[in-house]
Amino acid sequence: MGGGVRSAPVVCLAVGGLTLGLAVSCTSSSSRSNSATTAAATTSNTTTSSTSSNAAPLRTNTAQVVERVGEGWLELKQGRKVVHVKGGPRERGYQYGYLLADEIEGVFKALENYVSAAGAGLPGSVIHLLSPAGAYLYKPFFSAAEIEELEAIVDGMRAKHPSTPLDLDDLLFINALIDVGGTVDFSVFKCSSLAVWGSLSEQGKLFQTRCIDLTTGTGLENHAVVVYVKPEGGVPYVNPGWAGMIGCPSGLNAHGIGIGQVWAFSDDRQLGRPWILATMELLATGDDVGDAVRIFLNDQRTYGSNFVFTDRGDTRGGQPRGIAVESTSRDLVVFRDDDPREDLALYNGQPYGIRIKDAVFRGDCALDPHIRSRQTASNGPNGDPRTASAYRNRYKGQADGIQAYATAGIKIGAAECIEITKNVAMPSHSLQCCVYANSDLELWVADAKIDAQGNLTPAFQGTYEHHSLDYFTPTLKIVPDHTQPALGSTLNLAFPITTLGSERQLEVRVRLETSTGTHDLGVVGLTLPKADRVTPTLSVTIPAGASTGNATLVADLHEAYTTDLVDCAELQLTLTP
Repeated sequence: MGGGVRSAPVVCLAVGGLTLGLAVSCTSSSSRSNSATTAAATTSNTTTSSTSSNAAPLRTNTAQVVERVGEGWLELKQGRKVVHVKGGPRERGYQYGYLLADEIEGVFKALENYVSAAGAGLPGSVIHLLSPAGAYLYKPFFSAAEIEELEAIVDGMRAKHPSTPLDLDDLLFINALIDVGGTVDFSVFKCSSLAVWGSLSEQGKLFQTRCIDLTTGTGLENHAVVVYVKPEGGVPYVNPGWAGMIGCPSGLNAHGIGIGQVWAFSDDRQLGRPWILATMELLATGDDVGDAVRIFLNDQRTYGSNFVFTDRGDTRGGQPRGIAVESTSRDLVVFRDDDPREDLALYNGQPYGIRIKDAVFRGDCALDPHIRSRQTASNGPNGDPRTASAYRNRYKGQADGIQAYATAGIKIGAAECIEITKNVAMPSHSLQCCVYANSDLELWVADAKIDAQGNLTPAFQGTYEHHSLDYFTPTLKIVPDHTQPALGSTLNLAFPITTLGSERQLEVRVRLETSTGTHDLGVVGLTLPKADRVTPTLSVTIPAGASTGNATLVADLHEAYTTDLVDCAELQLTLTP
């Protein structure tokens, strides 16, 4: 599939039902990536031209690359920071910490406001006591790899800001904070999630929502980030969250696994593994919802939560599936769509469960009778859950939204899911709203924001910004025939590229970085089939004028004929005379 530099083709771009012919050119990037550097990247210029209707569509990324370190980079997209990290725990952590140092420090400062607002009158300064205490209590439940990644984040932050006051305990606390609050039953933790597919959805595809309803107005809103993660040997995923939080309160992976969670408090709670670490493991390793059940059954869970887990069906011939999971520290029950066991949810003999085929959804009320008997949420075990606002507005509110579209004959897609989130999010606590188009690996994220005048816009009233995991799923490696080439010699390179996304037209642009300068070595154009793997090759000549010693071979993977960065890979070489 390899090839040389290609001439600019004419391609076809569909916009709002119109088809525009575009002629685009290919340019080479020369930005450095073996050290933290600044590099501007924008989409290529285009001009209108005629074209055949069956030409491949042009894909472009509107974000701008502003900083790189190793195989990671930072983009700005409509003012939002979007970070890409890749490799093992240490590599990912260092990239994350370096690129997001300012934001992580800002999150910790915002936690003072958060504790003051949500902590039942506790002063914000108590955060400096809570951080080491929380780290001490929860560190035993972090894996060695997770601690390694957090340690590397601190290293990256100190490389950017040598005087940073944060340490490992602070990062442990940030990633355990949700469970710290959950184990003491903070009443401000409220959320919702649903998933639809099959008969209810556009083209039978899978769509999912995830609303996070927490305390707003603390300043945490100003440190929301979207992080694309490519774990070595794992599954690419996207984590829309907050700086410093490697765990995943929301997220979507390249098998279409989506996460939704609802705090569903009960009196069955204990210290355990923060659930956002379990969902991170699911995204990084899982290929269907069965992995969610396996991971959560094996974990020492902390407190009552309801989850909605989904996948697009890569292990089942493309048939989507969603499940609802109700859990406490000791119990876990799995429900499928239209599950007859939901009929067992009774209050004074009256059912309160709502069954819908090709849909799962949850508020904070449990439908399993045993779990419900221990709940403190939704009026507790002896009260009528139907009179609780959580039931009326979120659980039944989601069901009403699904059924209203079905009754009107409208298939549910991303736009309809966004409208449902706007109707069920808590107006005074809407911190984040996410919608996943799981089958197509696309998502929309709205975060609460505070403007320069201090005015707060809740998430559901904000802009649902589009992000594409499909766009960034292709993953590149460099495989050389040797790693100690002589000046003037030939080096044969292979570039294994894999994707779980759609078919792509891509280019690998290769350069050599030495202590005395950068040398462009060549470009390989390729077609990457849908959910497939290709290995283009390229023979390059090591410049005779390069300096000997340590050098870095850099391969940037671009959307063809643009400067849009999709992935990058690095390889350390030793140049000999």
